[in-house]
Amino acid sequence: MCGIVGFWTNKELPIEPELAYEAIYSAFRKQQSRGTDSFGLFAYNENEDKGYIKKVSSVLSIRKLFVKDGNLFLFHHRLSSIGKKTLKNQHPFLINFKGKKLVVAHNGTWRDFEKFRFNYPVKGETDSETIGYLIADDVSNLKLISNSSLVWFDKNTGTLNFWRDYLKPMWLGYHRVSDTFLFASTFAAVKELSKILFGQGVFGIFDEVLVVDTKEYELYSFFRKNSNLGVKRYIYQSYECNTLEIFTA
Repeated sequence: MCGIVGFWTNKELPIEPELAYEAIYSAFRKQQSRGTDSFGLFAYNENEDKGYIKKVSSVLSIRKLFVKDGNLFLFHHRLSSIGKKTLKNQHPFLINFKGKKLVVAHNGTWRDFEKFRFNYPVKGETDSETIGYLIADDVSNLKLISNSSLVWFDKNTGTLNFWRDYLKPMWLGYHRVSDTFLFASTFAAVKELSKILFGQGVFGIFDEVLVVDTKEYELYSFFRKNSNLGVKRYIYQSYECNTLEIFTA
């Protein structure tokens, strides 16, 4: 079990590192039981087309992860299940494969990864890094994965993607006024993000909430069109694809 927390603002509204840290650290505290073995952050500034990944091993060092302005922040805190407690095994992972560049974070334990890990240039010991290569190889490989929720940023397409099966949580919210997308492993963490970023801490803080609680395997692919947020939802059991109009630009 691990935890994921983050947000994606309109590129016209980059967030300073101090505010990003305050929001994400406060949200992390709401779900810190999901893991405190190590911590990692991917931060990306769309205006500058620059990003970085930093990792630390102590909760006391989380502040050091936040060093630059950005409009996409993806934070992961780990509870080790496969692989040693080392920064080599800490998410997010940068995956460069077949001309694709992905940044991947994972929550869950997928035991079948051993069947695939030696097909790819995996550097660590986790199932999570292998999953990243499987996605880069062919996104339809998601149908092989179980007991998992995933977040990955695809640099080639500019999309932020969420995959989960019905065993693992992922909460998604959208603040329409600021055009900001919020996500976390728990609803309490998403509420806390909104409270810090927008000064609202009561239920109803977002315009839209996707309560992902189905018996299907789902992928949400978020994109920006004319600076507005859109989303496509894919159901991988039936390979149906449809657009969620509530987010479409």
